[in-house]
Amino acid sequence: MSLLARMMRPTNIYYRPVRKLYKTFFQNIFQRLLSVSQEEELTRRNYDIWREIFSGAVKQGLENPVYKEELAKVLDENKNSPILIYPSLIHWNHYLFQRPHHIFTQMARKGVTVLFCTPKPQDDGVKVFKKVAPHLYLCESMACVAPLQNHPVWVWIGWTPAMAILPYFKQARVIYEYIDELEVFACYCDHMVRDHLKLLKRSDIVLASADNLFDSVSARRKDALLVPNGVAFDDFSVAGTPELPNDMAPIVQKKKPIVGYYGAIARWLDYDLLRKLVEAMPEIEFVFIGPDHDGGSKALPRSANMSWLGPKRYHELKNYLSLFTAAIIPFAKNRVTESVSPLKLFEYMAGGKPVVATDLREIRKYSPVLTASSEREWVNQITKACELSKNRNFVEKLKATAQDNSWSNRTDSVIARMKKMEAAERSLRS
Repeated sequence: MSLLARMMRPTNIYYRPVRKLYKTFFQNIFQRLLSVSQEEELTRRNYDIWREIFSGAVKQGLENPVYKEELAKVLDENKNSPILIYPSLIHWNHYLFQRPHHIFTQMARKGVTVLFCTPKPQDDGVKVFKKVAPHLYLCESMACVAPLQNHPVWVWIGWTPAMAILPYFKQARVIYEYIDELEVFACYCDHMVRDHLKLLKRSDIVLASADNLFDSVSARRKDALLVPNGVAFDDFSVAGTPELPNDMAPIVQKKKPIVGYYGAIARWLDYDLLRKLVEAMPEIEFVFIGPDHDGGSKALPRSANMSWLGPKRYHELKNYLSLFTAAIIPFAKNRVTESVSPLKLFEYMAGGKPVVATDLREIRKYSPVLTASSEREWVNQITKACELSKNRNFVEKLKATAQDNSWSNRTDSVIARMKKMEAAERSLRS
């Protein structure tokens, strides 16, 4: 019999205190497991509520005569154009112009009629439908597109709970876009994994935004498309003297190289690295721009050569970027960041700024980008980037790389696949 077993025998004088100790220990473990179990169940319920929200919105619009009438006008104005429905989690006038905004702007320019269902119609100034560009319409809710239930449409799913709308659209073709590891999304749970697998099987077109994500889906979908992030090149070209933002003026006046970052201030940044860089390079002004996503601003270094300027609107970014000497993407290296296609990467290059980034798989694909793993490498690469900012040939190489990775180029493969499938269906009917 082991020592522990002997101590647990009733005749042993140590039995009672040890029994109490182990009882408390196992109670704590049980309570923690119960807490985790309760949290998981709450997440599942929240996830299922989102499914009901999407489904319920469509159901509410099925018999609304106003929606039918207004939708008929949209269809009449866009005859012979493919119709694409997008249930969005981000509204159109959000200060961050994100991947959906860029993709659907380009698809509309190429003749696809996009019905962008905004989650915040008041912020977007939408009453039923609002035309923001040829073929591009904002919808006040999913209810607006419900009358399309018997119409051939494309439905673009970017968050798995939105698949709850699919049973209402009898002739829907589905595009499923896999843009991040699932655990990044709100309400991540086993129900999300279940729906992800269903979408991989059910969708007509599957897209992945990064190589790791593409690899994970291509085993199930050999026909998946790799569609990384891109750039609207002209949005980052500055003609003449750039506008000097007020909050950049005191930084520029120091006449030191400016190394900048813009994007979410979030858990995927390597804050320990940033503290070391700011301390090791006092000759550099570090500027961070972006919203505090999850309390990350508290972890940013506090130093005379470090500034956090908060969030800026998309159209303002080029003015800040034009003042950078070099730009950085200091992500922590983990499973999630290895599967990220950084939107800012191509925007930095479009602005002609040398880029130093964490050595990630998605980054290594682009030869002009300087990568680093250790603090010493980061210091050396930032120094090199500041020198390369004066090299006109290198700056032109950056811009050429950005142009090769435009949003227009990105959407070509998607539209080509859509047209191919539509042609095949027409051929079958004839």
